[in-house]
Amino acid sequence: MTKHTHIIAIIIFSFFLLNSCSQDDTCTEQTWYQDSDGDGFGNLSNSKQSCTQPEGYVSDNTDFDDNNSTSNPDAIELCNGIDDNGNGIIDENATICGELNVCENGTCVTAVTYYKDADGDLFGNPNDSIIAGNNAPTNYVIDNTDCDDMNSSINPEAKENLSDSVDNNCNGEVDELIITGETWFFQRDDSTSCSNGGSLGGGEPYDFVFLNNNTVSFTDPGSLSSSSFNLTGANLTLEMVYLTEVRAYKFIGNYVYSENTRKFLGSFIYTAYEGLNTNEDVKWTCEGSTEIFK
Repeated sequence: MTKHTHIIAIIIFSFFLLNSCSQDDTCTEQTWYQDSDGDGFGNLSNSKQSCTQPEGYVSDNTDFDDNNSTSNPDAIELCNGIDDNGNGIIDENATICGELNVCENGTCVTAVTYYKDADGDLFGNPNDSIIAGNNAPTNYVIDNTDCDDMNSSINPEAKENLSDSVDNNCNGEVDELIITGETWFFQRDDSTSCSNGGSLGGGEPYDFVFLNNNTVSFTDPGSLSSSSFNLTGANLTLEMVYLTEVRAYKFIGNYVYSENTRKFLGSFIYTAYEGLNTNEDVKWTCEGSTEIFK
């Protein structure tokens, strides 16, 4: 090899060497993350730097379970007790159960509608509901008959308050035990017994109220005769109802209501006074069972 040829070889070698270094200097390394399960999502805890993508590595680092290809941020949430999509919530909005079922504790169960019970009276608000499984969510109940879910004293089993102009028992009527301008019938049975003296007792569970201009028909089973008494006075109640014939009634029992029938069943105390004033002497008192009905 001539000296001239040797120089040319050195120049060519130097050119390739410089060109290789230049290429390395322009390479920008990137972080790649191991994708063991091949789902396209990488493991944040296992990475390497490289100018090119290594085999088994991806640019993503959001896989929370790199050993299960069905668990990743794009996975469909199944009803299996597992957080399939890694959002920190298990079985949320699981669609695999179908329209009439919901996912509960990793199992598809029949969907149940529950209603909000804000006042804790065990009666729910028909306008505030949620779909769940066999277990009712906190502050929700099966019932949906509460007409005021912010007041625990108002519900279908509440006693009607006769002085507050509120539908306490959710039957669609306000103070419905107040009767005015109607004809009602009172009938005692053969168990009635009478004695001299006596006094009126307390009325439970209802203080049934009669107002003015009512007619009560009283039938005595013993004689089968009947007579009518017009109630008189202001704010007449079953605790002290005066009649034009100077008699008073007290009823103890349960009020029964339906669309076509209203009646009061229970026991009664029938007291006759010598005058309209309660301070006057009691003439006699009868006690027995009765039915007042419209």
